[in-house]
Amino acid sequence: MDDSYDDLMRSQAWCDALADLNATIADSLRRHDLPVRMNGNLFYHHKQRDFFRHPFVPAFEPKRRNLVALARRSTRLFEIGVNGGHSLLLALMANPDLECVGVDVCAQLDPGWARVDIYVPAAFDWLEASFPGRVETIAGNSLVVAPQYALDHPDAGIDLLHLDGAKDTHLREVLALRDAMRPGAFVVHDDFNARPVQRSDRQLRRIRVTEALDPGVAGLNDTRWHMVRRLI
Repeated sequence: MDDSYDDLMRSQAWCDALADLNATIADSLRRHDLPVRMNGNLFYHHKQRDFFRHPFVPAFEPKRRNLVALARRSTRLFEIGVNGGHSLLLALMANPDLECVGVDVCAQLDPGWARVDIYVPAAFDWLEASFPGRVETIAGNSLVVAPQYALDHPDAGIDLLHLDGAKDTHLREVLALRDAMRPGAFVVHDDFNARPVQRSDRQLRRIRVTEALDPGVAGLNDTRWHMVRRLI
């Protein structure tokens, strides 16, 4: 059991920040007379109505614990698929020295999605205001943003990459950012239960861009919901 994670979850600072972020998301949707729901994330079910009234998804507890452990061992996180900003919030509060870059398309590409075009920009603004100088958010397609970011920031030193956007783009995202990452950087494939994610992971290991990481040796929880690799 990770006491540091449990201490964070019990802290007043965490409870206050989470409540404020959730209220910001809810208010942004209410102002447009929209139902208060988000796409799924580390904490809440997909499109759960009034998500902030519900307990965290129990099955994702190992993912939350792992993100805290990885954030504490990292200095610069690059996340693709910010959604409501909850995983960035968790990482930022787990490590007060962590700097983060978050990318999200901020567009309702699927009509069945919750209104990401409304609440994700609101979450962007909240994160940047709440953690000044520690968060940069970028709206756009990761397949355009990631290679441009690597060109513009060749010395970025990304040592934690959290892939939580489209399920079929992980391979291209890692390759695009590879030159801006540190050797040995952690690569987190979220939604590892999805076949396109598993396929990208196999391809990256086959071409020796990433390698397996024993969760037990790394002090991580084994879970089917995401996979942690290392950049070679």
